[in-house]
Parts: sequence; structure tokens; C-alpha cells
Amino acid sequence: MDEPIVRERAQAPWYFDSLRELLHWDEATCLVPTDRRSRVPFPDQSSPQRQRVLLCHDVPLPYSAAECVGTRNAAESELAYRFREWSFIDDFVYFTHHCVSVPPTAWIEAAHRHGVRCLGSCVLEHATGRATLQQVLNLRSVFFLAYRLACLAERFNFDGWLLNFEVDLEVDSASRNATTPPAVQLVLALVSSLREQIQKRVGAHATVIWYDALTSQGRLAHQSMLNEQNAAFFRAASGLYLDYSWGSVEALQESVRKASIMNRSAADIYVGIDIYGRGRMPGGGGHRTFKAFDLAWSTGASVAFFAPAWTMQVAAQRLPDADTRNERSAQLFWLYQRHLEKHYENWDEIIWAWKRFRHLCPPRVLVTDSLLPVDTTFWPGWSRYGAFDLRQTQLQPSFLREWIASQNALCDTERVLMYWLESDSGTPTGWYRIEFPGVLGRGRLEAVVALRFLRVQLKLPLRISYHIRVETARERQRWGLGLVTDYNRFVIMACSGGTAPSAPLRVPLVLGEEPASAPEFCALYFQEPMTSTFEQRPHASLNDDNIEERIYCIEGVAADEQAREILLVVGDLTALAYSSPRRLDATGLTVALANQQSKVDLLRLTLDRISAGDCERASHDSDGAIRAATLPMHKGAA
Repeated sequence: MDEPIVRERAQAPWYFDSLRELLHWDEATCLVPTDRRSRVPFPDQSSPQRQRVLLCHDVPLPYSAAECVGTRNAAESELAYRFREWSFIDDFVYFTHHCVSVPPTAWIEAAHRHGVRCLGSCVLEHATGRATLQQVLNLRSVFFLAYRLACLAERFNFDGWLLNFEVDLEVDSASRNATTPPAVQLVLALVSSLREQIQKRVGAHATVIWYDALTSQGRLAHQSMLNEQNAAFFRAASGLYLDYSWGSVEALQESVRKASIMNRSAADIYVGIDIYGRGRMPGGGGHRTFKAFDLAWSTGASVAFFAPAWTMQVAAQRLPDADTRNERSAQLFWLYQRHLEKHYENWDEIIWAWKRFRHLCPPRVLVTDSLLPVDTTFWPGWSRYGAFDLRQTQLQPSFLREWIASQNALCDTERVLMYWLESDSGTPTGWYRIEFPGVLGRGRLEAVVALRFLRVQLKLPLRISYHIRVETARERQRWGLGLVTDYNRFVIMACSGGTAPSAPLRVPLVLGEEPASAPEFCALYFQEPMTSTFEQRPHASLNDDNIEERIYCIEGVAADEQAREILLVVGDLTALAYSSPRRLDATGLTVALANQQSKVDLLRLTLDRISAGDCERASHDSDGAIRAATLPMHKGAA
């Protein structure tokens, strides 16, 4: 064999410019340290058959110092791609135009902390890609290449590969008329062998996704649908990533039908959507991407977004304030794009439209039992002061309803605000501030607001603690976390000395994503903390005396009861205890009869498992209890 190719790479943690280079890879002589294995394993080894959202990272400066090792240089940080909307995706692909790209450890760990699979990419394109593939198209090299790719995933603890072979194969005239030429058979052997080996080495959740480019005849021809030209690759791989020129929903429906005939799930088909709008995409991409998403999602197939850096390279350039525009541009894309073209006639319409908020993608469950324990201060991985280090990314909320100043839509500065603030001490810490102005519209007194914050699926009993900062003793009485269970119980975790409902109360909460979602009536409970203490924290910009830690033990009323959502509840909780809500059509809101402004900072949230016996003893020792009117409990209804 030829001598190993060893070349210095100044900033790349790991990539290969040819398949031959990967075959000759020798860890002992490689200049890149081999101890960059992710310290955060993927939490859930199962692979449920459900629709998924894949995000294909494609930025102009892959393997930057900011992405790989972190930086405190503001110029380097500004060029790095920022992503914190983890609740909207299931798979993250680190895509570059190198031949074989291993995701930087920081991206792997950030993805795994949010239950997202992280994939590397193997990309062959143009004449160089064709040449490098032809060099290894023999039986021995193909199986060894699959072994090498699986070893890389195992070594660095990521979850699979996207294979993008955008080349023509050299097929001799004698094989041209064959159903599957020998060269194509070797590629199929590579795909199926890699899928088998990576699931054996990494786990059942590991995946190999084939990009729709190379046909069964060895030609480069995007099909943009599942048909006989790419069905063999679909059989060999875990999933098929369709090119983004599909154009109509009929083509996607036909692909889903053919997948069913092949005994494959429609969710194994990833419908490509180019955010730049290239191809024949409905809506044209950009802030109209939701039009293509809705069509693709309606078929039961999964969706793959390509080139999300559009928000940074194009959309952000139209926004003021260079220090925050990249972050605000991403929020406009993921959270607000469905509402940018809507024009409202009056104040009340603006208010209720915000309450009927609908994201680009339906947010998934973010925290399951396999992710426990969770301890987060919500740091996203970067700072507005120049720091960028994804290795320190902490769990992000499912819902990021921050106020966005934009010239594209009407803004209401008096509505409830939830926004991220960070410490100026140089440490990776910060907090979420929730501001409630009291009056939310002309002639309306809405004093209790429950904001959706975190989607979970956690068995009870559960230990929950959180740190808050308030400015006055009154504010302590006006703030708490809420927990909604699948038995339709709404437990408000408020401060000690709260007021229990004097009569059975059921409050309406709209937790569905569709605008027409009906309210769910939940039995209202108040939970006192087991302990409530003030502590000193090293926040230079905070008044330490006003930081409070509250610890709760939430027990279930049945062995199979599960928490399904955590809410932020702010307002006059005493009024809520004595007054039934008067409106039934408010998204995530409960309405009461008082009118006071509120402001609170949520600094830290901890979720952990606790046994029923420990929970009972802790509640007895602290005299903390759930207090509410006695109501019959049935799963799914209160």
C-alpha cells in the first residue's frame, strides 16, 4: 500500500480530503489529538418511527476556531453559526465540502444535550470526487471504508453519516445495460455495510442517510422523489434525503406510497428544503420556508433543511444592531416567519395573535427520563461580549418567545416579554427575564400568565428546583413554575404560604400547536416547596440578597402519571386561587382579576429523579404538600 498521507491542519479537528486518505488513516501518526471524543453520550438508544426534522449545517467557514475550541475574539465569534432552537429538530448534520467531515466535539455535545442525533458527512462532488471514489471501488476497499467510517463515529461518539455522492460512475459499455452495474453494486455494499457496522458499534439509534443524487445506473441525476432509480439506495440506507427540486406535493405523496410498498416508514424519507429557495421550492425559501415545510410535513415524510446559515448571511444583514442581529434573525426564521406578512387592524388583534403563536416546526419533547438529571442556567454557547464555546452549551427552553424588533411586522412593546440576559462577569451564566406589564390590552385585566417553556416526558415523582431573583417580597408571591401532567393536572410550584383554591377549579390551557386547538381543562393545584432558601451567587450585576432557591417534590396520583410540560406562571396567584378564568380561548393563559406589573429572573432549573419513598419522607419532614380541592383523576381528562 502507499505511504500514509499526513498533512498538518491548523484548525480542523478532523477531516479527510479523499477516501484514500481515510483508508490510510493511522491514529498514531495523525497530528490531530485523538482525545476529542464527546463526553456527552446520546441519551436515547431507541429509534422511534416518527417524523423527524433534520438540519444540514452548511456555513462558509467550517471548522473555525470558534466552533472547534471556542474563542473570546469578537470577530471570530461573529462569523460562527449560532443555533439554539434545538427543540425544533431531531438530527443535525455537520456538512462541509471536504470529502469526509467529522463533527467538532462541541457540536456533538450540544446536540446530545438536547436529545438530537449528530451526523458527519461524506461528500463526493465534481471531478475530484469522482476520481477519489473510483480509486476505492473494489470489494476489499469498500468494506474497509465502511469499517473506517463506523470507527470514526464510535471514536468521536457521534451518530451516523450523510452520504452525498454527486458524481457519475465509470461504467463500462458491457455493464451499461445491466440492471445494477458492478460499480453501483459496490457503492450499495458500502452503504449497507456501513449501516450494519455503525449500528453495531454506536447503537441502534445510529443512522446512515443517502442523498438523492447517484442513480442505480451510476449516473448523477437528482430524482427529487423515491423511484426505481434510487430505491436500491433507500433499501440499503436508514433514510433517503430527497433533492430540493420536488416542486409539488403529488411527487411526495407518490414517494410515500412507494415507501409503504417497500415496507418502509414514510418518516424514512427526508424531503429536502433549501432555505435559499433554490430549485422549484414552494414559497421560494427564506421567510416563506413554512409553505414548503407544511406541504412536505402533511405527507407524513420527514423534512431536511439545507443551508440554515441563510439567516446569518442574508437575513441578518437587513437588521440593525450588529451585536445581536444574527441571533434575532434566527428567531425570526424559526419562531416568527408565519406571522411576518400578517397585518392587524387593532391592538386586540395583535395581542391575541401573539397568544396564538405558531412556530415553523412543531416543538418536540426536549427532556425525557434518559436525559436526567438536568441542571441548566440556559447559557446558549455564546456571549454578546465575544465569547463563543459550544462545549459549554446548556439545555435551552422549548419555547423562546422573545420580543423581536422588526420593520417587517407590527411590534407590541407592552405585551409579556421573555428574553435572555447574560452575566457581564465573563462566566458562561445568564438568566431568563420575564416581564409582565399587567394590562395587556385596552379594557382587559389579565393578571396571571402561563408561558409555555419546556416540553418534557418525565415519570413522577420528580424533584424540581429553580433559582429566581425578584426585587420585592410581593414579587415572590407573584411567581412560580407550573407543571402539566398527562392526567390534566396543573400544579403551580409557588412560594410557601400560598393560598389554596377554596373550591374545585379547572383552568383552560391551550397547549396544542394549531391555531384552532381547543383548550384543555386542567385541575388546579398549588405546591409548596420542601425548602426555600436565599443563597449567595457570584453575579456581579445581581442583588444576591434577592435570589431564592425553591425545591419541590412532585408526586403522581397514579403509577403511570407523567409530566408533559413546564410553564412559567407570573401574576396574581391569589386572584387565580379564588377566581375562575373568564376566557376559554387563550393560548397557554389563565385569566384572573388583578392588575399589577411583575418582573422576575429565572436563573437556574434542575430536574432529577426521586423515589416515591424519598419524596414522601421529604414532604413529611418539610411539611410541604399539594393543596387543592378533591377532584376525580382520570388519565387524559380532569
